[in-house]
Order: sequence, then C-alpha cells, then structure tokens
Amino acid sequence: MSKHKLLILKYIFLIIVFSFSFIPNLLAQDYSVRKKSKLSKIVKETSGLLYFENRLITHNDSGYSPYLYEIDTITGGVSRTVLIENATNIDWEDIAQDSTYLYVADIGNNSGTRRKLKIYRVLKDDFLNKTEVTADIIEFFYKDQIDFTSKTFENDWDAEALVVWDDKLFIFSKNWKDQRLKLYVIPKTPGTYSASIASEYNLQGLLTGATIASDKTLFLLGYSKFLVPFLVVINAVDFKDNYDLFANSTIQKIPRILPFLNQTEGICIVKQENSQYHLFISKEELFILPWLFPAKLRSLDVKIDTSD
Repeated sequence: MSKHKLLILKYIFLIIVFSFSFIPNLLAQDYSVRKKSKLSKIVKETSGLLYFENRLITHNDSGYSPYLYEIDTITGGVSRTVLIENATNIDWEDIAQDSTYLYVADIGNNSGTRRKLKIYRVLKDDFLNKTEVTADIIEFFYKDQIDFTSKTFENDWDAEALVVWDDKLFIFSKNWKDQRLKLYVIPKTPGTYSASIASEYNLQGLLTGATIASDKTLFLLGYSKFLVPFLVVINAVDFKDNYDLFANSTIQKIPRILPFLNQTEGICIVKQENSQYHLFISKEELFILPWLFPAKLRSLDVKIDTSD
C-alpha cells in the first residue's frame, strides 16, 4: 500500500546489492508473466482485483473515495465507476466474490491501531445495473490482539487478502513484524465477529492479495521487504472443519515472479483450463526519487503439476 513507500526509503541504498533480482527465475518453468498495460492514474493505488461477467474490477486503497472501477484490460483505462454510497475507504485492500455478492475488504491496518475492521457486501445485480449502490456491513476484530499501540510497519494485525469459500470469509494477515501469515475465518453475513487464528504459516514475506479457483486451488500474492513479488500456490485446498489450511494442504512458493520494486497488490483468476490458470495481477504506482514506477496490469499464466 502507499504508506509502504516510506519503508522502502530505508532500503533504497541496497538496490544495487539486490540488482541480481532482475535476472529471471530460470528454475521455475511452470509460470510466465507478461505485461498487459499501464493503468489509469485514476487507479494508481490499485489494491485489489476481481473478474466476473467479463469485467475486471479494482479499487484504490487508503484515503480515496469509495469507488469500484471497471478496467479495460487492453488499454488499462477506467471504463465504468460505481460508488458504494454508505462506505468509507479507510484502507480498502482486497475484493472477493461469491455467486451473489461482491465483498470489499476495508481491512488495512498499517499501524495496528484499528479496533474494528469492515467488509462491505454489495449485490452483484446492483453493481451491474447501478452507478451508486448500498452495501451490507460485516465487522470484525482480532481476538488475539490486545495491544493497540501505534506500531507502523511493525505490527502483526494488518491484512490485505480476502477470499470467500462456502459460507465463510477467509482473511489472510500481512505480518510486518514476524513476516508470518495468519488465517482468520468469519461468517460472510452481516454482523460483528471475533476473529480467531485458524491457521499459521511461516511466509517470510508480506501478503497483499488472494484468489481461489472453483477447484479449490488458492493463489496468494505478496512481496519481500525489498518489493520482490512472490506467488504461493496451494493445490486442492482442504479447509477441513478446523480450517487449519496450512497444516492440511500442499504449499508451493514461487519466490520471484518479477524483479524488485514491483509493489504487486491485486490478483484474480480470469480463466482456468484443466491445470492451466490465467490470472491478472496489478501493481500500484511507486515513486522513489527520482524514479516513478507507474501502476500496471500484468497477465500471469500458471500450470499446476498435480502428479505425485
């Protein structure tokens, strides 16, 4: 997210040291990333991606107006705008869906001071047919958080990734301090909930986006402290009754899908053909004097090897 640019300044002197990360990851032959287009300045802080009804949808993160934007996948321009009139964009970080609703996750928490997080639930029919919509509201708080002292980029109760499965919302944390990953599970119906940790994983990175396919293949997108993007693939996800995802599933991490200084934020599945997945990923604008790295949309093809 945009505040992360401050953190990058601390590490800028290491750019030359890590310049080798521009070399492609030759060991991984099961994925490819291609440029699609620059994104409109209107969505330069793109933070989540969603694809449905042949529409690519994104939103900005903290401090922007509560709009959802349809993106032209060829030009990167904004083709349509929808306002969620009863929402506030404190720190929108991801967007997910089921067959009936869109779920917009206002769950960013860089400083660790937010006591209630929100997810806005919008009818798909309303989104498709109106330019202003009203959302249902789902609120939650972290049961394991007892310290709300401001610790910007040094707390473990930030989150930027959301998926929907069955009747639950799965919220994946962005742990600034220990760089682990926590999974929280709450109902997807309006109400206020206490979110407990359901599963944990030593990610060794910062998670920024998630998307799940109909065959239970889960893709997690993130980056290192030096903004080197990675992808985590969990094939044949098994949530089981206790939702201990990381104990019950097979996990593959692709450590470098792009060079450093790529602040990847959003990911969505566009098409699936057997074990081949076509995804879009977005990166937000990054400005580090004297360089400006514009927001971009990229396509990502991943082939999953399901053999033993």
